[in-house]
Amino acid sequence: MSRKIFYTAFLFLISTSSFAQLILNYGNYKYRQLNYSDAIPVFEYLIKKDSSSLEVNRKLATCYRLTNQPAKAEPLFKKLVLLDTVWTDQIYYAEMLMKNKKYAQAFKFVNTPKVSASKDYRMESIRNSIKNLTQLTAIDSANIKVASLSFNSEYSDFSPVIYKGKLVFTSDRISSSFVKRRHTWTDKNFTNLFYINLDETNGKPLPFANQLRGRLNYGPASFCAYTNTMYYSVNNPRKKSIDGYKNLKILSATYDPIKSKWIKDTLLSFNSKNYECTHPSVNSDGKSLYFSSNMPGGFGGMDIYVCYLVDSQWTKPKNLGSNVNSAGNEVFPFIDNNEMLFFASDGRGGLGGLDIFSFNVKANNTNAENLAAPINSYADDFGLVKFPNEDKGYFSTSRGKSGIDDDIYTYSRIKQKAKTIAVSIVDAQTGKRIEGVNLSVRNQANKAEKNYSLTTGFYANLPVVLNGLLEFTAIKPGFDPITLTRAITYLDTALQIRMQPKPIACIIQGYIKSKNENKKIDSVTVALVDQNNLSKTYTTITDSNGFYHFVDIESNTTYKITATKSGYFSKSQKLIGDNKKCINYTELTFDYQKDFALEQIILGKAIKIDNIYFDVNKFDIRPDAAKELDKVVKLLVENPEIIIELSSHTDARGSDQANFLLSDNRAKSSVAYIISKGIASNRITGKGYGETKLVNKCGNGVVCSDKEHQQNRRTEFQVTGFLGQVNTDKEE
Repeated sequence: MSRKIFYTAFLFLISTSSFAQLILNYGNYKYRQLNYSDAIPVFEYLIKKDSSSLEVNRKLATCYRLTNQPAKAEPLFKKLVLLDTVWTDQIYYAEMLMKNKKYAQAFKFVNTPKVSASKDYRMESIRNSIKNLTQLTAIDSANIKVASLSFNSEYSDFSPVIYKGKLVFTSDRISSSFVKRRHTWTDKNFTNLFYINLDETNGKPLPFANQLRGRLNYGPASFCAYTNTMYYSVNNPRKKSIDGYKNLKILSATYDPIKSKWIKDTLLSFNSKNYECTHPSVNSDGKSLYFSSNMPGGFGGMDIYVCYLVDSQWTKPKNLGSNVNSAGNEVFPFIDNNEMLFFASDGRGGLGGLDIFSFNVKANNTNAENLAAPINSYADDFGLVKFPNEDKGYFSTSRGKSGIDDDIYTYSRIKQKAKTIAVSIVDAQTGKRIEGVNLSVRNQANKAEKNYSLTTGFYANLPVVLNGLLEFTAIKPGFDPITLTRAITYLDTALQIRMQPKPIACIIQGYIKSKNENKKIDSVTVALVDQNNLSKTYTTITDSNGFYHFVDIESNTTYKITATKSGYFSKSQKLIGDNKKCINYTELTFDYQKDFALEQIILGKAIKIDNIYFDVNKFDIRPDAAKELDKVVKLLVENPEIIIELSSHTDARGSDQANFLLSDNRAKSSVAYIISKGIASNRITGKGYGETKLVNKCGNGVVCSDKEHQQNRRTEFQVTGFLGQVNTDKEE
């Protein structure tokens, strides 16, 4: 009976007894023991019964994450992100999105205000990785060939190393039909070393150095052919850390050619039961040993360290510093014969999971570089080794099996370094070639740049280099300049560059003068605002002649033009550009003339509002009056600092008291209408004056025509002050 079937049956029996808490306790026990493979069916069962528990959701998500099942972990972490505020959930959700190749979703998530404000290094790493996605996926995408090797099994095969015509690697494939041990973390077998001859990679791998096998994990390994020494990782089966873990340690062994077997050496002095030491890589002369460890004093997680062999003793481990190590995990180092270090990291940004980086040990002042695609992918990529002085070798990746198990791939770089391609430059709207285009080609690596004139919009044999990013920049008057970044591969034969025609531009100008004095006003601020995109605002200042000028304004766009100056009422006009009218490209002519006459603000000066009519003895706002009051609303919006009084007046016919009440009601009704349009109540007051402020002789008892009486029936406003200004004047 499989373990999963056993646990399913166990859960069924327990559930019939309603021992839900007992089930949870059992799952938590397995979880604390790092037995994630056995904890998964327990938490899955509990989620089906009750999906609301944050604790169970988080532990199941963590089990999926630590057993490399990002597709199952992602929706659970998304749920947790929406329901609570535990910061690590945010990080793991972003990481799962990256591992599942959902780069757009990951970028959107890490740039949400809450997440971006955290400045967490892991979020910054993901954010920078997606920004550089084009470079990471394009730079070597077809100049390096990668392929899976045929001896890969249904199990995890990883960490290859080249040794005396053999490819030695680590695998959790079954090595014996009699002895089967399982790792409770992943529900997989413990690892062992296997080998296959390099000239027979289609064959069947065999166990390597059987005499060194232990009860638990065995491998990865590294070899110094010069000294016949092997360094390898094993679990410490008898000694547990203070946390109860059986940490990895590094052992060495020497090959005895007489006995034809490996002889185990003494334990290396830097090992400890309280931290991991693993993934050894020894250099060609056997005097430098690189490895991964989470020993105290590092940058966080696993770091890369190096020891040197001096007088037959290994020196104290030296951390390689921030040019290599990060707050994440740096693992699986490999040092080649030119002192180029290759390692995997999940803390330096990349395409998702572990990415492989290179670091020049001789030039220690440079940062490690991402090897990019196709060696790196959305999955875990690690354990790269290469042939001496050749750009080919092997690496490990989980890309082929939904990210669950690892395989060994081979890689090799195409030797071709340069070629020619056909380049055509066309109108993006019509598809026709554009004549007279200036084209520059810039190599991002060495900054070398060459310029070409494409008189017909076509270049048949343009020379380009491979194995790097090239910037193609095309410039032509009347078109938007365009720059394309491309990695030209040996497969490419042609490149088409599509240029967008510039939108036809409008030129707008005008003069601003005072309304009453007819004088030009200087230093007026003129603002031009795109009504479809309010962030697109252009401003200018009138010169001594009251002149303003805007050029290169988009056609078929609605704009609002506003003229503002302290001491004057601001005014605005609407303008809609027209393709047929906007045909000029020089500043010597113009398409639109928009002049303004600004009225000076004089405190207490009455300004009549025309065409405000009310029905006889009524104060309801009629539709025709509303149109006129909307002009007052517009004036208050355009001049947000002014405070006004709106006054209503009657003629002398009727009683004084009746006229006063009627005018006061009309004034307050008008004010109420204006406030209903969004004007703050502290910016406007209403007052009725009845027949107390006649503008002509038509008082009580005076015979006048209807036209003369009409002059007295009016609505006015006056500016009484400004917001934020204290008025110390007193009425007399």
